[in-house]
Amino acid sequence: MNFKTFILGLLLVALVASIYSAPKSLFINIAFEGTPSPYNTNWLGTSDLYNLLTRENYTVYSPTTWGQLLESINKSETNNVILVFISPDYPISTNEATELFGSIRNRNVSLLVGDENITSNQLLSPLGIKVTGNLLKGPDGSPYDPAVLNVPSIYTFSWKENSIQKFTLMLSIASNISLNKYYKNAILSVDYKGRLIGVFIPSNTGSEYRSIAVFGDGTIFLNTALRSSTREMNYTRFALIVFKALSHGDDPKNVTVIIDSSHYHKYIPQIPQNANTTEATESYLKVPLPIMLHPAMLTYFFLVLEKGAEREFLSYLAKMPLLSVPIVGLASYLAYRLLKMGFPYESVDDDKDYTISEVTVLTQSRYRQTIVSAKKLSKDEIRKALYNLNFILDEVFKEHFGITLKEISQDPPKAEAVGRILNLSPVYLLDFSRWMVSYRDKYEGKRRFTPLVLRWSKTLENRAREAEFILEKLGYTLESSKKGFKGVEYGVRKY
Repeated sequence: MNFKTFILGLLLVALVASIYSAPKSLFINIAFEGTPSPYNTNWLGTSDLYNLLTRENYTVYSPTTWGQLLESINKSETNNVILVFISPDYPISTNEATELFGSIRNRNVSLLVGDENITSNQLLSPLGIKVTGNLLKGPDGSPYDPAVLNVPSIYTFSWKENSIQKFTLMLSIASNISLNKYYKNAILSVDYKGRLIGVFIPSNTGSEYRSIAVFGDGTIFLNTALRSSTREMNYTRFALIVFKALSHGDDPKNVTVIIDSSHYHKYIPQIPQNANTTEATESYLKVPLPIMLHPAMLTYFFLVLEKGAEREFLSYLAKMPLLSVPIVGLASYLAYRLLKMGFPYESVDDDKDYTISEVTVLTQSRYRQTIVSAKKLSKDEIRKALYNLNFILDEVFKEHFGITLKEISQDPPKAEAVGRILNLSPVYLLDFSRWMVSYRDKYEGKRRFTPLVLRWSKTLENRAREAEFILEKLGYTLESSKKGFKGVEYGVRKY
């Protein structure tokens, strides 16, 4: 077994395994596509924040329903809890805010909100804080607004001015916030115009929360920010110190972080894994078109569809067992044909010495005339024609450049050197030589399943035209006579 056959076998095994694995895993991105959810690993998500906190030994949850969020607070094994809301898509309702206030009583719960929209205002209003929703712009009119964000020091955990850490960060999509309530020792953050874009509120301020941090920008916690951290503009360090301050310096092992994921858009079709083909199709057609055409969605749909069809077929087969006889017969025949296709049509001796005279005969055979006249050949004849063409080009290339097509296909620098001489793109030359070598290997039995060819006659026509184009660069032609060019047999025979 050669290496490529081995790789092909691994791919087939992987395909079968994927069919019988849980297709839910394919939806980790599509479920929250384009939202700041911890389940979104793209640049808009907060999966990096989730992973960062987990590596720091915080216990991190990301409930996808409001009931799960309340349950996570009540069942938290630590008494130090940080609730996190990053740019919710759906507004937090008054009832949800009321339920939340009831759940945090008599617990050490801190609050972090990063929101440039007004969707978190029902949660913030009782605290005297409001996100205006008026998007800010930077000095040049762009949405990138420089700001100084202030956080209590992780070393002293004091709320005094001289123990504040300052971070100069670039806001991406930000709104200013307003305070309708006075908080003693509150730490404020402003942008370059002095607009209020952040507030850190200490404990024991009459609120149900232990501490509160609100920023009019959720993008500073997104993957795109954390991944672009620099020494001068360090979003990662900023995030870590925010959480350290909200936990009041407690050991991360004793802190539970709950990142809300219940207020993001969800476009997952409700397709149970045991759905039949009709149910799966109806559910799939209900989702928005952009989501419907997403590769992950298509993969999921076809896997569910395949499993549904399999169950329906087996159920039908159980009712009519005699139907299995022709099916088994057809499957056996197809397997036989597939295996037979894996072997060359002619036996070719790898040790055979292809002499110059033999190659000359090949060039003068009806193969060349067939190419020119486009006469239809059988698939076997076309394979042999491509095989012969490979040797003709090899002889010409060895004479002029001292290398073969196979050497060119395996060595891009050589392809580039030959391409410069022939005034051809190295990429074009690499592609052409790799195709030609693959036809030769398939004919000699070194390949079984590749290359995959749907129309052999069209393939021969295209490769012959490309070969003629290259040969003409050297003054040769496949045709019996063409003004200004020598027949290719001359280029072969003269050796």
